[in-house]
Amino acid sequence: MSTVYLPVEVSKRELVAKTILAGSLAASGHLVLLFRSDLFDRVGWPGPGIYIGKNVFRSGPPCDLQFLHRMRNAGIRIWHLDEEGGIYLGNDEEAWRDFLSRRFDPQLLDQKDKVLAWGDWQAEFFKHQDLSASVHMVGHTNFDIYRAHYADALKSFDVEQTGGRRDYILVNTRFTTSNAPVTGDLHMINSAVVRGFFDQKLLFDKLVVDGHLYYDFIEMVFGLATRLPHRKIVLRPHPAEDSSSYRRIFAPLENVVVTGEGDAGSWIRLASCVIHNGCTTAIQATIAGKPVITYAPRQEDVLTTACLPNRTGAIAEDLDTVIRLVENDHDIPDSGHWKRTISTLDTVDRLTLLVNSEPGETRNDRILPLARLLCLKFRASETARGLIRFAWPKRQEQFQHRMGLFDPVFFKKVAALSKATQQLYSPEIECRKLDEGCFAFGLSKTLVRSKNE
Repeated sequence: MSTVYLPVEVSKRELVAKTILAGSLAASGHLVLLFRSDLFDRVGWPGPGIYIGKNVFRSGPPCDLQFLHRMRNAGIRIWHLDEEGGIYLGNDEEAWRDFLSRRFDPQLLDQKDKVLAWGDWQAEFFKHQDLSASVHMVGHTNFDIYRAHYADALKSFDVEQTGGRRDYILVNTRFTTSNAPVTGDLHMINSAVVRGFFDQKLLFDKLVVDGHLYYDFIEMVFGLATRLPHRKIVLRPHPAEDSSSYRRIFAPLENVVVTGEGDAGSWIRLASCVIHNGCTTAIQATIAGKPVITYAPRQEDVLTTACLPNRTGAIAEDLDTVIRLVENDHDIPDSGHWKRTISTLDTVDRLTLLVNSEPGETRNDRILPLARLLCLKFRASETARGLIRFAWPKRQEQFQHRMGLFDPVFFKKVAALSKATQQLYSPEIECRKLDEGCFAFGLSKTLVRSKNE
């Protein structure tokens, strides 16, 4: 049996998929800790195990290695699986490989570690670098869970997330530069992550291009709502957007709902069709069997747009075409252009088999009690930091932004999602809350044994 660490940075992007993975691993006898990504970084690691995620590297190269060193000292093997490991700006694999090369330095990993790739071209890229770590093409759980295989187990969760709504037109936006809560200019100036991947000229171009599309989408949604008053429209902004701007604009329209609540997957699975531009959810919706419409009223700027999602479904250059496609959504095909980027859709099964093939750790019965103690230490640390943030408004603002992305309220949905894992894998799976930011998964006998040690 191994201990598997699954960090969560953005709950609404990662939680459902990682909970399903936790259930699959638990059914195979492993102990799984699902936790806020910075928890054990701050207070120490409970013991050896396998870490599946990317948060060990908090920025592009040159990376801050303090987190890596702490994990190495605890005996943790790094299986690097990027949450954003394949869908980048640009229109071809050459541009994507350039962006991938700036995500992290795989030479930092050793022979005990693994690089987990989404698809064929990423795996080829890593395999040509003569790495110490082995490379495995596994896809990504964030796409796997959109398969019909999981739909029945997630049905009650999905209905709860959407408040019972279904068969609506789902519009997903991603204008995080032009419609950021702190305004686009401050986002560009203050975000080291953004500056690390874009030069200033490209950032300016993206601000302008996204700004045009932001207003294009507002015009399109307004036209759609007024010409199809019998249809319900749900607009879901990207988590890093300022959703309040959409709420103010569409407040007079009774058939438009603006919401960032709930899991994006739930809204996709219960939609009649999905409208987007350059949004990863287009590929997820395609996997879920939903008709996808790319709204492209302007010529595509390949330098500032993630073009791959725009190759799915049908392209609409004007409102009339959008309406025609919405009303005849069964005629929208899938070209399959995304399949070299996400080359397999059985990621949960692949990762479970991969963990099963690894040697387990010794004395891992001590992990759960120690994790519980470390969670208490983390909670005390949070209290102390809260007092410091109270005196430093800038730190408080940064913390609120980070917690807005993590969404601790949504993270609590782990308990409800654990019922889906029992239905999918085993009724013996148990989910135990260790802290507001940490849950443990295992078979009942495993967790009882760990508790009694």
